[in-house]
Amino acid sequence: MTWAVANKFATTRSTSLTFLQPSPVLFHEKETVINFLASKEIRNVQRQSGTVKWFNDEKGFGFITPESGPDLFVHFRAIQGNGFKSLKEGQKVTFIAVQGQKGMQADEVQAEA
Repeated sequence: MTWAVANKFATTRSTSLTFLQPSPVLFHEKETVINFLASKEIRNVQRQSGTVKWFNDEKGFGFITPESGPDLFVHFRAIQGNGFKSLKEGQKVTFIAVQGQKGMQADEVQAEA
């Protein structure tokens, strides 16, 4: 299984994670450190399959039931494609699981053909 540590500047892929101390030269203000840490996310870069449990078009979010594991939150911004982004109950999708602010969630969601 491959994992990636991603931020807005770069993505590093590895089969193991290494945590490094932030450089004091780069982070001289408390707010900068907080913003840097908040921009990081740990993700399982292996695509998974699942089924849309429900999705509310008005609120722009819902849940996906993966083939294994607990249901995952999905936001409309995580849906790939052009135009109005929505999912239908029972629709088959593929996605990448990422750690969000409140737990695991689906990202890079694509409807299966």
